[in-house]
Amino acid sequence: MNFIRRLLAPASFLYGAGIWVRNKLFDFNILKAKHPGVFVISIGNLSVGGTGKTQVSIYLAKALKELNPCIVLRGYKRASRENLIVSSYDAKTYGDEAVEIFLKTKANVVVAFKRIEGAEICKKLGSKIIILDDAFSHRYIKRDLDILLMPANRMKDRLLPLGNLREPYSSMNRADALIITRLESFDMPTLNINKPIFGAKAFFRAFVDKNFEDVDISYVKGKSFSIVCAIGDEKPFIRLVENLSKDIGFKIEDVKIFPDHYFYKKEDLESNKNYICTTKDLVKLRDFDQFILGVDTTLDIPGFIDFIKNKYEKT
Repeated sequence: MNFIRRLLAPASFLYGAGIWVRNKLFDFNILKAKHPGVFVISIGNLSVGGTGKTQVSIYLAKALKELNPCIVLRGYKRASRENLIVSSYDAKTYGDEAVEIFLKTKANVVVAFKRIEGAEICKKLGSKIIILDDAFSHRYIKRDLDILLMPANRMKDRLLPLGNLREPYSSMNRADALIITRLESFDMPTLNINKPIFGAKAFFRAFVDKNFEDVDISYVKGKSFSIVCAIGDEKPFIRLVENLSKDIGFKIEDVKIFPDHYFYKKEDLESNKNYICTTKDLVKLRDFDQFILGVDTTLDIPGFIDFIKNKYEKT
């Protein structure tokens, strides 16, 4: 491992230098950013992999429903290239996270490779607030609030390709506030930074079926399930399902893990098994014949919505 790290160190240094130059070009307004004329909140992180960005975007959209929020995201691994307003379950067209947000919030969701173009669509839809999902490093659109997510279990890392960081930790200074996620499983870390810091805990809400309707616990109790997931960081989800199996009383047969945003094939799942997955996975498994349930979670981020509303009212 040390030998591999030594090999990757020069590439990591060069990557970091490139990021530094790019950020300075934005800082000095050489690379231009545009504001869409509607209050913009960016939800993002420093690292690749799951930190809970999509769930925070969902949390915000639900809490700010009266402002007709519109969520903009790239739509990672979608088949389409054009800018689209999400209007169906079609994860291949819109991307799995876009469909998940749409189903869980009933808000306007726009997929656009250029976020500013997506924001312009939101403006035409009459949205008073735009939520950018996964946009901390996407600096071509100006934002009123930059919210940076950091998982409590991954506070030390290195730049790509040596580690998982897209940007160095010094980029935290660009954020208006931090949210520390995964606090349902890990302790709050100590951070030496003069920014508002909020803690996020995820809690089990309900099992949902392929139509995203709640399922009674009696359908789960006593049954056997396999866990299947294709997300950025599967460990917290697996831990949650293991705890639910003990509390509710169902058996976990095995676990199948796929790459993040993976689109499932029929042969990936066995015909005679029941499955439990994330709601992000569930949008891609709706056409499968097996009995499949999604685990829907909810967040608790004390003080965060009041912080957002206060900033919005002052703008």
